[in-house]
Amino acid sequence: MSEIATQRAELAKLDYSAQALDTTVANVLAKLNSVWAAVSPADQDAIQSRRRALAVALTAGGISGGEVERLLVEFLRGLETIDSVVRLAYAELRAGKQTQTFRSGGGRGASPAVLDAISTAPDTGGDPRLDTSATAPYFTKVDFPPTITSRDDSVHPLVIQLVINRPAQSQADVQLNIEFLDPAVPELIEVYLTAPGFEETTRINRRTLIVYKGEDSDPAIFLLKLLDKTAGDKELRLDFYHLGYPIGSATFKTEASLFNTGGAGATRTPAGRPAIRTGPRPLLGGRTGIPAPPQAEPDSSAGTATLVEGIDGLRFAKPGTVAPDVILRVVQGEDGKTLHFKLLSPQGKIGYREKEMGKVIIQRLKDPTLLLADYFAELNTMAQSSIAAIEPAQAEDFLARTISFGNAIYEQMFPEELKEEYWRIKKLRDEGKIQTLLVLSDEPWIPWEMAYPYHDDQKENDFLAGSWHMSRWQAGLGLNPELIVKSVQLVTPTLDLAFVQEEKAYFEQIPAAQPAVTIGEPITDRSSFLAQIKKGNVQLLHFATHASFVGENADSSPIHLEAGETITPVDLSGPATVGLRRERPIVFLNACHGGRLEFTLTGLGGWAERMVKQAAATAFVGAYWEINDELASLFACTFYDGLRRGASLAEAFHAARQALRVAAPANPTWLAYTLYGDPNAHIYWGEEK
Repeated sequence: MSEIATQRAELAKLDYSAQALDTTVANVLAKLNSVWAAVSPADQDAIQSRRRALAVALTAGGISGGEVERLLVEFLRGLETIDSVVRLAYAELRAGKQTQTFRSGGGRGASPAVLDAISTAPDTGGDPRLDTSATAPYFTKVDFPPTITSRDDSVHPLVIQLVINRPAQSQADVQLNIEFLDPAVPELIEVYLTAPGFEETTRINRRTLIVYKGEDSDPAIFLLKLLDKTAGDKELRLDFYHLGYPIGSATFKTEASLFNTGGAGATRTPAGRPAIRTGPRPLLGGRTGIPAPPQAEPDSSAGTATLVEGIDGLRFAKPGTVAPDVILRVVQGEDGKTLHFKLLSPQGKIGYREKEMGKVIIQRLKDPTLLLADYFAELNTMAQSSIAAIEPAQAEDFLARTISFGNAIYEQMFPEELKEEYWRIKKLRDEGKIQTLLVLSDEPWIPWEMAYPYHDDQKENDFLAGSWHMSRWQAGLGLNPELIVKSVQLVTPTLDLAFVQEEKAYFEQIPAAQPAVTIGEPITDRSSFLAQIKKGNVQLLHFATHASFVGENADSSPIHLEAGETITPVDLSGPATVGLRRERPIVFLNACHGGRLEFTLTGLGGWAERMVKQAAATAFVGAYWEINDELASLFACTFYDGLRRGASLAEAFHAARQALRVAAPANPTWLAYTLYGDPNAHIYWGEEK
């Protein structure tokens, strides 16, 4: 008898413990998620099919506690029939068994732990049958009182839905795109709430939306109580995740008023909550037992959320992609100077999936150019130094000063909770259990890559950029996990930059190795560039030139072309980039000041923001400060070499950093570069993957 058959026979002798069912389901699925690559494709399909069927059954209306327990036992017994499950998760299955006959604990429904477990993506990000999935657009509908008096101590429901038609009274003008594996089976969308001025009375700042293709979701409800009684606007933010991927964010404000502003107000029950119609609703799609969404009487005071601007046509999370190991969520408060932090781990690799990490108040946060100007000025000077001419003593000084800047960013920008937690997750990284880090941030200008954590009781560490496969992304937009590059366009005017010719030579040799990739004639003037971005048909746009940063208005920061011509971020507005949006390209701006942004009158400014938002880039690479001409081409060529060999986006980027660090360890150019994009994205060259 095989080992699997023996183990399966041992499991059949025992029954599952009623009291341990939730824990057993969570532990078995967590184990399978952690070893997903070792599960055979056929068994992956079988596991995911059972997981989704359980999700449908547990979220049906009117289900009894005894029925929940029966479903969980059937789910576990079904997993026992799958060879990969017995082979890889036998210990977890056995731990949930007992010798006594199973008896119902009675009277309870599906716990948050179980729903959390079945909605957690495995290490591949979800289901492997990627090619059979289909995308459906949904709009966010969020209702909450626009005004709350500071003397109001009642609980206010925050109601969130995903709907197939744009709400008539909603000002949300972007959509969330959701990938469906099976049109008859729902997808689970997680919603995370950040509301610093409120208390969530259930103490849980996460909800799960059950979304069937082609139908409005049932609502999810947060129960909020105003804590910050000071008059003024209070900002609330909702982040939406599908299979561990951020697919969009919604932000809105409610006013805390010292006085009752009058008006009809919401219809309220004696308990102080909005009146909800409790009658039955017609069945949806022939499925039984799906409860009706709460229905309130029309109310002119009901608020709606305004979504953070997104991208039409941007491909969002696919069920076959790999979510980042760790996501650092950074939310900027409505006061403009407070940063709120949260750590997330879609697969729970750090021991949890979500945890608040405190806040920091930075008095000069509203004027980032003042906050970082001195740092960038010194880094510019060091980067411009000749590599060959630098003396050992000067190199040692450069390195010490760069580390001190990184220490200062860590000390000033990291709250105490995050500092303490960092050393625990660093240990997991050093053990090889985690590697990728995504900074998902509202603020666009802090060089998180440069942070250098330190502690008297810890071993010497490194810059985040040196020790993590790291990228960042702009909150509110979905990530794109893959891109096929068939056409490359260079923007390389003939200027006094030696690295321009080296990079041109690198691209010229690509078709010999990958004939399906075409390299366009380099663009050198403004009119040709504008024509190209409107036409599209390019999946990689590479700049090798000069750029400048205009502190007063980042949207005016120019890239220099020939004959004194320039292009600015403003040139990427609206219809001008329709061609690029269609292609979702990689954009590499190998020029000084390319990656640095700041807030402008119209929102976020700068090249990085425009390329991500207006051009819908899959990835954007730029620089916070001056780059050394001698190192620029080495970084670009090493980065592209990694992508062409099949490395992930962040892996190739990290290798390029390390190449510069080895070549010139004292020169801060290796730290200057920043990567926007999915750290686990893969780029395919010239043909389908």
